Amino acid sequence: EQSIRIEVSSGLNEQEIQKMVKDAEAHVAEDRTRREAAEARNQADGLAYEAEKFAKEHADKLDGALKSRIEEGITRVREALKGEDTAAITAATEALQQSWREAGESMHKSAQAGAEAGAEPGPGPGRGDDKQGGDGPGGAVDADYEVIK
Repeated sequence: EQSIRIEVSSGLNEQEIQKMVKDAEAHVAEDRTRREAAEARNQADGLAYEAEKFAKEHADKLDGALKSRIEEGITRVREALKGEDTAAITAATEALQQSWREAGESMHKSAQAGAEAGAEPGPGPGRGDDKQGGDGPGGAVDADYEVIK
């Protein structure tokens, strides 16, 4: 009669395994620091790219002071990324985030002001126009429908 026996043969004895576990435990703090540094670098690099793209796309809508603050923030982040100081990278990233947030708020406020200034008085959505259906923008008609399978 034939039989098959399967054994794990990793080549490591119990003493070697315990040594590896102790080495891993000894380097936990160092590994955590490296991971945090890598995450900070990745976040900073991604934010710099996105902010640069945002500044180019909305250059005509940003006032000069905000645009220059974003550009300075991008430059600070890129310079910080050349070094290994995680605290400097994080500080530059936070400063750029703040400038970008302010630019977004400024654009949002100006868009709202423009929408309110261009609004026509009279009936319309939310202004007492209770009619259903009819021709909407572009000849669209409101309708109920049901999908039959």
